[in-house]
Amino acid sequence: QKVVLARSAAFIPSQAQRFDPLATARALRNRQTRSTTFLIRRKDGQAFLGSSPEVLVRLEKGRVETVALAGTRRRSQDSELEDIALGTALLESIKDRTEQDLVATAIVDALRPHVSDIEIPGRPEVISLPDVQHLRTAIHGTLCDDSTIFDLVAQLHPTPAVGGLPRQEALNWLDDHEQLDRGWYAGPIGWVTGDGNGEFVVAIRSVLMAPDMASAFAGCGLIADSIPEDEWEESQIKLQTVRQGLAVEDRVGMER
Repeated sequence: QKVVLARSAAFIPSQAQRFDPLATARALRNRQTRSTTFLIRRKDGQAFLGSSPEVLVRLEKGRVETVALAGTRRRSQDSELEDIALGTALLESIKDRTEQDLVATAIVDALRPHVSDIEIPGRPEVISLPDVQHLRTAIHGTLCDDSTIFDLVAQLHPTPAVGGLPRQEALNWLDDHEQLDRGWYAGPIGWVTGDGNGEFVVAIRSVLMAPDMASAFAGCGLIADSIPEDEWEESQIKLQTVRQGLAVEDRVGMER
């Protein structure tokens, strides 16, 4: 039914500069105000960071929230009318609505063993970010008494928005064909409190950063009606989120 194929793009600073993870995270946070910005320093010295618009699951006092996020259009920087038209076209696209419905239905099915009173709107909304527009469906419910946020993460990850449907068949296809080590890309990143509340996001719009190279990641959901050229262009637009946030520092005087 669907498979989400990912790619990466490498960026290299000038010889006199190196990438600055903290400044990059600040730039992303300042620009991507409707997303969750994260920065993790790995044991090998590299940094994994990004700004994700996709909540995997949020739990607060027994109330569960998640989203289905699928379907993409670019933003228009030239005309507000064109920007609105792009969003309208996304909402009316049979291909994108089909992809969105597949994701939303799969998420609801995954939640049912641990969540009751599930609420889902009849149609998605368009959420506008600085570089892209997405179809978004907010899903709410009540956590069952004997379940935890970790049960929800295990049920939901990987969602059809980053893996595919049926889940195992899609993951097997990716193992055979993707030719990319995703690492932490598209994985769950978040926090929990001592009383079991917490939030996890899907680590998309992300980059693995070393001083002399940054590898950004993007994925596209492929279904029967997908047009390869359009999907490639979509991946370029998604990569723009990280590309516009990359920050560097001068090497001179910075060595310790």
